[in-house]
Amino acid sequence: MRRIASGNEHLLEITTSDRTVEVLPGITKGDALRQLAGDYGIPLEDILVIGDSGTDAFAMGIGEVIAACPANATDEIVDIVKAKDVERGYIAKNERLEGWLEIIEHFFPLSR
Repeated sequence: MRRIASGNEHLLEITTSDRTVEVLPGITKGDALRQLAGDYGIPLEDILVIGDSGTDAFAMGIGEVIAACPANATDEIVDIVKAKDVERGYIAKNERLEGWLEIIEHFFPLSR
């Protein structure tokens, strides 16, 4: 577990497992992404955000990030991805897990 705080005020708690990153309510995924990128010195333009609904929009909407979504994403998410430059946004043809795998293959092609 990792806590991000300012002074004595507790702002954010992040927990991770093998598969997920959970952010305590009250701080958006976009806020958390900016904070973690800054902490680790990762340029936002080097970050790929994959999402399909709801709170994913806050992270995907950061102008500098690469954004992608599976075919079953909500209209809001699809619109965010479409607003990106063609090299920085991708909408998979497949849904759910198959869409996520397609996105990873698109941005990180395996040599065969």
